[in-house]
Amino acid sequence: MLHWEARWGDHGKVALPLSPEERVVRVAVDGTQAVILSDKGAILELDSDEMLISDVETPWHVTDVALHSGVLLVLTEEGNVYIRPLEGGTFNEVIVRQA
Repeated sequence: MLHWEARWGDHGKVALPLSPEERVVRVAVDGTQAVILSDKGAILELDSDEMLISDVETPWHVTDVALHSGVLLVLTEEGNVYIRPLEGGTFNEVIVRQA
């Protein structure tokens, strides 16, 4: 996992390590943690306590993200949902069963 140090400037700005053509499409917040999703499927994790921004690698094209109680949830282009602890580890698929 790559890490960038987020430096809070005089005007409270933080540079995100996205390409110039990428746009932020979702921001999910849980306490001091946040996850940012770009329109290209890149996921950035921000820890305001540590002032670190990390990229989250996945083998899928992610279309949406959510955070809940320290758990990162991702929705893929194929409609699958995966979860993992925000601090890292392996993604596990969520099996959705219809009644």
